[in-house]
Amino acid sequence: MGHTRNWSQEFDMLVMNADQIARERMMRDKGQRRATAIIERALERGEAAETPAGVALARRAIAPLAEGIKEFVEAAFKGGAGRRATAAKLLKGVDPELAAYITVRSAIASAARRYTLKSTAMALTERLEMELVADAFEAQNDPLYRSVVRNARARGLSMQRIGKAVDLATRKFDELEPLRRKWTPGERLQLGTKLVELLIERVGIARAYMVRDGRKHVQHRVEFAAGVDEWFKKYNHAAALTRPLFLPTLVPPKDWDGVRGGSYYSEVLGASAIVTRAFPGQLDALAAADMPAVYAGLNALQGTAWRVNKRVLEVMQHAWENNLPGLPLPAREDEPLPEAPPEVVNDVVGGTYRKAFRALRRSVHERNAKARSVRFEFDRALIVARENDQAGIWFPHRLDFRGRAYASSTSLNPQGPDEIRALLEFSEGKPLGRKGLYWLGVHGANLWGFDKVSLDERRKWSGDNYMKVLAVARDPLGERWWTEADKPWSFLA
Repeated sequence: MGHTRNWSQEFDMLVMNADQIARERMMRDKGQRRATAIIERALERGEAAETPAGVALARRAIAPLAEGIKEFVEAAFKGGAGRRATAAKLLKGVDPELAAYITVRSAIASAARRYTLKSTAMALTERLEMELVADAFEAQNDPLYRSVVRNARARGLSMQRIGKAVDLATRKFDELEPLRRKWTPGERLQLGTKLVELLIERVGIARAYMVRDGRKHVQHRVEFAAGVDEWFKKYNHAAALTRPLFLPTLVPPKDWDGVRGGSYYSEVLGASAIVTRAFPGQLDALAAADMPAVYAGLNALQGTAWRVNKRVLEVMQHAWENNLPGLPLPAREDEPLPEAPPEVVNDVVGGTYRKAFRALRRSVHERNAKARSVRFEFDRALIVARENDQAGIWFPHRLDFRGRAYASSTSLNPQGPDEIRALLEFSEGKPLGRKGLYWLGVHGANLWGFDKVSLDERRKWSGDNYMKVLAVARDPLGERWWTEADKPWSFLA
């Protein structure tokens, strides 16, 4: 007698798979909106070269322009005079690739907003001068240079603003002043105009056009060449589609049985490769390898069902929203910068004291930059936890280039810091069994930090603190003994 098919279970699975595919479309759409917003903010700031299309365009344009700059300088020094020789003279000794890099990025930013040729020329030569000064600065005073750059990065500045910070430093220190090129405005205009002309001739991604501003005044502006503007917009749109917001799945992820196609179900997220950011040839080598244990390990990890620990989420959410003091959560506000004492302001103390004060401010900048990142990820993890309160969720896994397994889901996953891991528990509980309570006691002591003693002593520690544990379970916000643990949120969970 044959087996009877369970049509109800099969129907439920079809519905769940359909829900998962709809969820993956939502992940793509949310990620697209977020990526589009980032791109639009970059365009508004005049940083078109920082967008995916700008990066791709620059990658294609730098090499041919560098070759054009090299040929121009060589030809100019074989003969000729006038404007051509002036620009070549200023470029003598300048790395053609550096000049090309700055020219391309400046031209992309200008073309996206149709800036004037003059403003483009002046801006790119200012950037070029700053880079040349920075190189000389680094060669002459490497410790000071690294200190300036580290401080600027700690403040979350863009690469362009880091360059300005280095430039400002060279102006403050008299011994660095000789490093400056000191090009005149006329020289900068000639040099910048020539570099844009070479870009137009050699690469063809931009063009200069003339517009009349009033009856007599004429301006030359920079814009993308025919077809490039449309390509630029389409490329950024397509790039936004490739940046989904990865979330836990509603059903067990697709098993890995090769180097592609595991984890998520639908095509909208693209074919997932088993290795994130694989180096050239790595996936081909893995595809040819026999590695059933690797696939089995990944499938076991991502096949484990989890659920949100709602009691911990409730406590954490309340503490976060009300900014309750004394709880182990990310800081809601930046740490205030120390005010400069009068001795520093009035420049009446020695250099050692000023350096110490700058180091103090730098350390605060660094802590604030790190805290902002932690705060953002924590806030997003709470949102994901609130939106995923199903009986079971799963975390697709992939490998990094070293072969370590990581959850694909952003923000909320079992590999996060203490406060994130505490938001998750296994979906299916198991009986403690004969020795389970013993090991639960050992685990509690470990989480507290009482882990440098024997297992029996750890179990005894948990027993001795049993009444405190019960008090915490009844009222975790009133009885805050648990916050003293090494891993407080996991201890609470």
